Amino acid sequence: MSFEEELKRLTEEKPELDSEKISHLQELLDAFCQCHRFGLMGTVHLARFFDAPDEVPLVLTSLTAANFVEQGSLEIVSHKEVLPEHVDQLIYIFEGLLEGVEEASPQSEELITSPVGVQSEDRERPTYQAPVYGSIEAERKLHEAQSTLVSLSHFSQIKKQKIGLYWDHSIIRAPFLEDLSLEDFAEIQIEHLLKKKNVGNVKIHALLMALDRVFEGSPEQQELQVDSPLKRVTQADPVWKNFSPSIPQSLRGFLADFEQSALAFGESDRPIVKLWKALPSLLAPQEFLALWLAQEHGSQELVQEQLSLNAQEYETLCRQANEKLCDYLEEHLAFQRKTWEEQLRGPGASESSLLLPYLVHGEQQELQRLLGRVTLFAIGARHPSFREHEFKKHWTFAPDALSFAVESILDGEGQIERKKLEVLLPQFCADELLQLIKDA
Repeated sequence: MSFEEELKRLTEEKPELDSEKISHLQELLDAFCQCHRFGLMGTVHLARFFDAPDEVPLVLTSLTAANFVEQGSLEIVSHKEVLPEHVDQLIYIFEGLLEGVEEASPQSEELITSPVGVQSEDRERPTYQAPVYGSIEAERKLHEAQSTLVSLSHFSQIKKQKIGLYWDHSIIRAPFLEDLSLEDFAEIQIEHLLKKKNVGNVKIHALLMALDRVFEGSPEQQELQVDSPLKRVTQADPVWKNFSPSIPQSLRGFLADFEQSALAFGESDRPIVKLWKALPSLLAPQEFLALWLAQEHGSQELVQEQLSLNAQEYETLCRQANEKLCDYLEEHLAFQRKTWEEQLRGPGASESSLLLPYLVHGEQQELQRLLGRVTLFAIGARHPSFREHEFKKHWTFAPDALSFAVESILDGEGQIERKKLEVLLPQFCADELLQLIKDA
């Protein structure tokens, strides 16, 4: 049954539901699955983000962001306890999770031509050109992969490993498949797997590629392989290997992606790229994640939960990581640090003016910007504020300087001319400041 057919059936059973909102929720889930934040936020339970967390239906309280993606909007709203207001809340939450992410065509899947396919062709916008498998061919290839897997001489040693360790995230994300252990895959009923919602052509292809990587690492295959110069060029040995047990599997995948993605910049000498390449040797995995997730989420409590840290452990980890980062900047990027320090002495400098000169244009701009924010925070920069409002797109060493600057030029009635703001504080939006003054 296609998505549209199942949606029609569901809204007939629950007429209070809005079909357009359910479709929109699914689009948000698809987009979230493909963005870099999925690896960071996948393990987070979303019930806390509802307006009334204590009133969230039990069927939703235990779900992480990855669980929502895996179930899909249809399965989520099919529960009788899930009401229209819960759908509205989920839309608001996932729109928030996607806020600020660069727009890109989602890596959707092509329909496997079987009677049980559940994806609609008009909803698909494939960007990754995977081979097209018929249902019989897909089933045959997966059965062959199962047989090869269990016949490996070292299968008993690797059977607890997650398929996600071998998954190519640049193709597509598939939380259910990535979370399977090799032993789980060896025992799964392939017929049931192909009937599962959202397991389409591209995910099948990505699964087969992941299993190929398992086989490439086997003793049997290594005896047959000749070392390839191309492989040495296109893939570097990871530095981040020994992970703390407290780091979730999804974040380990993100760390691997982050480290390998530095290769895409080639020999670029841009400061952000130099820092990107140096980070795996500079910071331990948990140190890097503590700094990165703090800028990604903006919530210390959320980062502590993801990394299983108490407040003292988190603060110690951040302090150590920031000190290492500052030492690196002083030794290797002293000119850029000095330039930033001069810009940050005033009431606020725009993030674009601080970061754009040092970014590689066209390559993972959002991740570069986030790394820039991590660096600015490490050297002591914070967001300027005025009347309890933070300007998130600006940075300064003196967060209160903006308030002092504005208050000092207000007239006797607490008003100010737009022209004065535009001349004295051109880096800030005059309309935004005027509105804050008016609302006071």
